[in-house]
Amino acid sequence: RADHEHVASEKEAKRKKDIHRLRKLFRSLDTDESGTLSWDEFKDSFHDPEITRHWTVLDFQQEDCAELFRLLDDGDGEITTHEFMEALSRMSGTAQSKDVFRIQKTLERVQTSLEAVVARQRALEDHEALEPY
Repeated sequence: RADHEHVASEKEAKRKKDIHRLRKLFRSLDTDESGTLSWDEFKDSFHDPEITRHWTVLDFQQEDCAELFRLLDDGDGEITTHEFMEALSRMSGTAQSKDVFRIQKTLERVQTSLEAVVARQRALEDHEALEPY
């Protein structure tokens, strides 16, 4: 039991350290201190040698810049602290088999739903084509 508590304590300490590190990274990227990251601020960070080291530790390279911005952004063209923290904390570490399985099952459900929608749409189109005007 003491070993389990020690492991849990170490995990919590690491999580807090990671959160602190991500907040610090966000502040260094937010050059205009607006509380959000614009595309320009984000893109520029991949050209700054000191910040690039942080990206490398997080396993992101310069060629990942545009894709990462799209993943972090909710569509408004800026990345908030919350978007940044939540996404990067979820992306850190290695994917576990259960994570991959969960994604696979979700994609299968989405595909099944999409196929059903397409089939209904085709049936409606076929029905409309048969009706006289």
